[in-house]
Amino acid sequence: MGSGAVLLVAAALTAGGCAAGTHATDPVPVPEDRAQEIAAAKAEAAKEASEDARELERRLLLRDEGKLLVLAFRAHGGWDHWLVFSGAAYTRVRSEFSKTTAGSPAPASSSDSPAPDAEPRVSREKLQIERSNVMPLSPSGPEVLDLDDERVVLNLPFLLADEGLRKEYMGVELDLRTGESLEKLRVLREGSRADTWFVVSFDRSSFIVRRILWKRADGSLILTLFSDWREVGGIQVAARRDSYFLRGPFDHWDASRPDRTDRLEDLSPMDSVPSPGGS
Repeated sequence: MGSGAVLLVAAALTAGGCAAGTHATDPVPVPEDRAQEIAAAKAEAAKEASEDARELERRLLLRDEGKLLVLAFRAHGGWDHWLVFSGAAYTRVRSEFSKTTAGSPAPASSSDSPAPDAEPRVSREKLQIERSNVMPLSPSGPEVLDLDDERVVLNLPFLLADEGLRKEYMGVELDLRTGESLEKLRVLREGSRADTWFVVSFDRSSFIVRRILWKRADGSLILTLFSDWREVGGIQVAARRDSYFLRGPFDHWDASRPDRTDRLEDLSPMDSVPSPGGS
C-alpha cells in the first residue's frame, strides 16, 4: 500500500475512533469528494497484491492446473490474506452415524448404512489450528495427504501451491444428481506411489472447494463434501463437512446419509483467542 493510501486509511480510522469516544465532540462531516477519495484509496489497497502473490500467480498461470488454483486461492480469500492468516479456533462437533470409521472397510452393501434417524455418536473437541503448522509441507511427511489431519483440511486449497505435490488437471464433471458443474484436480506427492492420492473438486461458478475424494494407502476411499462456508480472518473456512466411506470410486452414496459429519462451532481467528493465563 502506498503512503498516500496509508494516510487516507489512517485518517478515516482516526475519525471513526473520535466519533466513538465517550467525551468526543460531534464528528465533522467528511466532504463528499473527500469521502470518495478515501473509498478509492481503500479499494486500491484491497486490490494491491504482494510481490510474493504476483510471483506465485505468474508461476501457476503457466499450466491448466495452476490457472484453476489461482482462481481457487482468490475465491478462498487470496494468497496475501492466507500468508498473514494466524489460524482458526473452533469446537469440532463430530457426529458418526455408523460403525464404519475412517480407514475401516465400508459396509458390504448400502442396506448396512444407518437409517436416517439412527442415533449418532457425538463428540466435541476444542481445537486451535495454526497455519504455520502445515506450510511448508514436508515432501516425505505422511501429513501431506492425510485428510484426517485438521491442519490439512483447514489449509485447503492453499497447501496445493506446494511444489512437493503433483497436480493433474482432470477437466470438468457435471454431477447429474446435484446439477453441480465441477472442475477437478488429482493430487499426489512427488515421488510417492500412485495408490495414494486425492481428487479436489471446485465449483465452476465460485471456485470454492466442494468435495474431495481421498484414496488411502490401504485402498479405502473417503468422499468429503464441504459446505456452510464462513469468513475467518479473511479466509473462507467450511463449517460443515459430510464424509462418506466408500468401497470404490463408483460406489453409491446417499448425500442425505453421511457416515460422519463435522460441524465447526464458534469459529474465530487464532489471534482473537486469549492465550492461556492471559487477560
